[in-house]
Amino acid sequence: MLDFVKLLPHIREMVAEQAHLRPQLDQAAGAAHKALLEIAGNDWKALSDRIRSLPVSHLMASFCEPPDTQHPSPERQGSHTVIAADGSQIPADRHEIAFCYVINVGTVFFPYGSEDRVRLESHPSLYFHDEEMLEEFDGEIQPVTPRRIASRRLQAECRALIHLLEEAAARDAPAVALVDGTIILWSLEAESAAMRHEVLSEFEALLNRAKELRIPVAGYISRPGSSDVINTLRAWSCGLEKAPCKLKCSSGRAALPDAACRNLQNITDLSLFSRALNDGHRSAVFGSQSKILSQLDRSNRITFFYLDTGKETARVEIPAWVAEDEELTDRVHSVILDQVRKGLGYPRALIEAHEQAVVRGAERTAFFQFVQRELLMQRIPVISTRKAVSKRSRSV
Repeated sequence: MLDFVKLLPHIREMVAEQAHLRPQLDQAAGAAHKALLEIAGNDWKALSDRIRSLPVSHLMASFCEPPDTQHPSPERQGSHTVIAADGSQIPADRHEIAFCYVINVGTVFFPYGSEDRVRLESHPSLYFHDEEMLEEFDGEIQPVTPRRIASRRLQAECRALIHLLEEAAARDAPAVALVDGTIILWSLEAESAAMRHEVLSEFEALLNRAKELRIPVAGYISRPGSSDVINTLRAWSCGLEKAPCKLKCSSGRAALPDAACRNLQNITDLSLFSRALNDGHRSAVFGSQSKILSQLDRSNRITFFYLDTGKETARVEIPAWVAEDEELTDRVHSVILDQVRKGLGYPRALIEAHEQAVVRGAERTAFFQFVQRELLMQRIPVISTRKAVSKRSRSV
């Protein structure tokens, strides 16, 4: 229970600090935009090649087109299909009456411009076998981790989207597949090599099938916190290979006192593009240097652009094969703008997919009540720890 009387002074301190920093952030965003324009006026292709060869650990964006490019909003799509999938889970809890977990994938199928029915569905799966609940780490068998459950959820989302792709293709109308959040699977870098290969194989199967059907897959990131483009601008300001800090400041270290990039500190790509983009326009396409992408076919490596939706500036991620096809990229652009209008600020398909996927507290409680009932019917002793019981009952 929060004591707001005690918390209020800290809230006021935080707001005062943000108000103090705002003019500095505006100035930094202006300097970043100026740097972007200067790069566009030079040999940006050669610069992009140099960026790809730099031995740095932090993310920097490469350029797929002149970095100051702005693409206006394309014409709205006529008859088209929007599909989306999102996932949630009931995590494994050793304190509960059964050691298991549930993955729930929500899917939507929106056929616009036809009399076909809209479909909103959820697809739950229960995992309880030993091979699903245990994993090996450093030669020891341990309970499944939240990271592993998240990887399996990603696999389930990929399989659901492949089914939706086939159905959308059967309509013989342009289609777009939307994913909530990033499609750069950086979280897999912490997985075992075997699990990483397994998940990436399913993800690449999704992208390959989408490519065959000419249905672009796009990840929509609201209020992005990434700084790939800003990191590139900072490195360019300091001379790339000649930078006194050897480009270490973008990885979290403070810039040197006389560093040329000091005026670009403490801002993100959002700070830049929320000021640089006109309403409804998208930025140039940039390439990501995330290490996990090197394990994908070149055509499936993820690129991104920023989009002013009229409500916010979002980051949109698409495979390279989509970025290289102007018609498909325009389709993603147009459909997302339309979905944001329909969703009053957020893509409607993603809102509905989330609603189908999310497992709320009452549903989690009901799930374990169902398990308990079935155990009792089979005369199996029901055992839960006192911690689990205490969460469900209160006393003084």
